[in-house]
Formats: sequence, C-alpha cells, structure tokens
Amino acid sequence: MRLVSPSRFAHLFKEEYGKSVHQYVTELRIARARLLLESTTMTVSEIAYEIGYQTPHHFYSIFKAITGLTPLQYRDSAPR
Repeated sequence: MRLVSPSRFAHLFKEEYGKSVHQYVTELRIARARLLLESTTMTVSEIAYEIGYQTPHHFYSIFKAITGLTPLQYRDSAPR
C-alpha cells in the first residue's frame, strides 16, 4: 500500500469529487441533520452534537448557510 501526504490526498479527493474533504463532510452532516429534523423529535442542540458539531450555534450557522433556513424553519416546512 502506498501512503500519500495529507495535502496530496486533499488534492486527489478534490480532483475526483469536485469538492474539498471539508465540503464533502459538511454536506454529509447536513444531510443527516435534515433526516433527523424530519424524522425525530430531537432538539436542534441534540442534533448538532449527534452529527459532530462542537456547538449548536456553529451547526445553526452552517445549516442556514447551506439550506437558507434555520433548522427549526426546515423542520416546520418538512413534509410529514
């Protein structure tokens, strides 16, 4: 097995997927958050910690930047 440096891995990842590792992981986290908002009664804080954010505020900011809605607005607008 051939090892690559972290910077080389990041370059190869972006070349293959068209986005950075950070962007990819963020998209996965937000997708999981959407599912949890739609299918559970977990609080926004519980979801933030569940998907790996250190603070609910940071999760809230990222979620709104990506979706255009706050987590609670998203939950209220999700089909049931």
